Amino acid sequence: MDRLRERDGQIKAVILAGNLDFGRCPVASRLPFALWPVGGKPALIGLLEGLAEQGIREATVCFRGYRRLLEESLAGLEVGIKIDLLEEELPLGSGGCLREVMKKDEERHERLLVCQSNVSLVPQVAELVGSHERSGAILTVTLHKECEVGRGEYDAVGAYLCDSSLRGHFLPAGFGDIKEGLIPRLRSRGLKVHAHHTDRPLGKFGGRQEYLRATALYLQSFNESDADMMRVSDEAEVDDSVRLVGPVMVEAGARLAKNVVVLGPAVIGRNVRVDADTLIDSSVVWEGAEIGASCSIQRCLLDRNVREPDCTQLEDRIESLDNQGISDDITRRVRSIVGRSKLKIKKTAANTGSAKSGVGLAGVEGSFRGPIVWGGVILLIAFLWSYWATVENIWGIWIRNDEYSSGLLVPIMAVYILWSRRKEITSCELKPSVWGLLGFLGAQAFRFFGMYFMFASAERISLVMSLGAIILFVGGWGLFRKIFTVWLFLFLMLPLPNRVQTAITFPLQVWATHSAVFCLELMGYEVICEGNVIHMGSTTVAVAEACNGLRMLTAFFVVSGLVALLIKRGLWEKLFILVSALPIALICNTIRLTGTAIAFQMLAGNGRNWEEAFHDFGGLVMMPLALALVVLELWFLSKIVVQPETEVDDNDGLLVVRGNSGGEVS
Repeated sequence: MDRLRERDGQIKAVILAGNLDFGRCPVASRLPFALWPVGGKPALIGLLEGLAEQGIREATVCFRGYRRLLEESLAGLEVGIKIDLLEEELPLGSGGCLREVMKKDEERHERLLVCQSNVSLVPQVAELVGSHERSGAILTVTLHKECEVGRGEYDAVGAYLCDSSLRGHFLPAGFGDIKEGLIPRLRSRGLKVHAHHTDRPLGKFGGRQEYLRATALYLQSFNESDADMMRVSDEAEVDDSVRLVGPVMVEAGARLAKNVVVLGPAVIGRNVRVDADTLIDSSVVWEGAEIGASCSIQRCLLDRNVREPDCTQLEDRIESLDNQGISDDITRRVRSIVGRSKLKIKKTAANTGSAKSGVGLAGVEGSFRGPIVWGGVILLIAFLWSYWATVENIWGIWIRNDEYSSGLLVPIMAVYILWSRRKEITSCELKPSVWGLLGFLGAQAFRFFGMYFMFASAERISLVMSLGAIILFVGGWGLFRKIFTVWLFLFLMLPLPNRVQTAITFPLQVWATHSAVFCLELMGYEVICEGNVIHMGSTTVAVAEACNGLRMLTAFFVVSGLVALLIKRGLWEKLFILVSALPIALICNTIRLTGTAIAFQMLAGNGRNWEEAFHDFGGLVMMPLALALVVLELWFLSKIVVQPETEVDDNDGLLVVRGNSGGEVS
């Protein structure tokens, strides 16, 4: 620590504070993760105080879109550290922010420390500096020793240390990422990148579950040997009958009535009121919230000033003022619908032909319905229990990653398609097949391969493989053939393996840039292309990695797959519709980038808000365009393909096919 304080003028901190997270989390849409409270203060403030204690004297906070909130949080902060604000006009990414800070720094600092702001603990700067100096690298990446490679947790710690000589290795403008852009560029140029392993995670969070885990890390960091440690403010009112178990923090002004039970890790914020006989388990309650009597709050985040009535039952959710007014009404409606719903199994007509082996789904008699239904329910529960961690992983990717958010619609669409085909499915005979058991064993072997070699994509693929194998084992080939195309459709909900995504991301980005440049030149604009940066006179448009078109590609494949399953056409026509998603996505992305570049030039100097609005929501216009192109394809196919009319001659039972020419083939 003393050594670091002697060199405090040579290290500057770059704090990545992010932006408001619209649409994913009701709380983060008005309060960025950087300002979520940890230990009674915003995470950003705690980080700055921790860095100041370790000798850091200058810091630049990079953010986008919430200057007023940030300035209010930093007002009056006196920690002995000079703070500059860098607001991003458009998303710059971690690499872009570091580039802009280096431009303004003018080599006054020997090294720069890059930190995520949405963390509950502070990086050990002296330890990181020592590891960086011993390695002789130009950039050091901090990794948690227990991070699971292949599960998207490479940057679990979220701290980097770099030399000022890194200045010449950034893209000249636009979006850039340290992990996915800068590091591969440095390695390709023969420069050393060092991995500093630490057994101390920083508690990085970006949602409810991660925030609760980060809070637990914060509470346990005070005294790791005391698992039942409690921090209760002297200004809190806690009844003698209250039971606090595990790491618990009760802040000033909180009032806990009789028989309240708080199971840690948990935080009760300032001026929170908890009435009698209430259980709070592994949850965080923010300032000013009120919880009624006999409530149960488990693994939840309660927003500021939330009011919970008596006997409220909450589990695994965020309760905010934005959704509180409609949650009870939705619950009542769902319960009403479920209560009125009844399982109806139709009986088949009497067999007119010879008896066939197997049991039809629609022909199950009353005495057998119960065991079959309950057996299916038990099998489904066991399947979900076995794959619950994988389901949570896929759900997290859908929620946090825009490129695969369309996967959330795939299961819903699959259920709709199965419901629309329910008559065909229920008419199938149940003939269990041993091939399904072999397929299930093969899927589990593939899953074990993914777990052993830490390939998360293999585990996700085995989920769909196992589901298909179970259907084949229970229902046989007849049922499996009926749902085969829907089963294949489920693969579209899975994110691409990391290696596949890495292999196609850069070519897509290059295609997007060059195709946009071609269209602009075709329209008469003078354009200069430098890498993935487009210059149009005084206007510069950077084609970031997020604009490579992968998001459109995944979404259009889902839409094309749904259309192919719903239309009644030949197999080759359906395949044509599905494969056409690729050129449609590329064309739409090119149109979007071309329109964005033109709009930026026309709006230059007329207001940054209009430019941001066009950039952020311009992609929404592409979905109607893509659907129009699909409809155009269907119209074109209907004109060039003649569907034969079939009928059965009642006299002799021969199949007669009549074409448009009037001829007959029997």
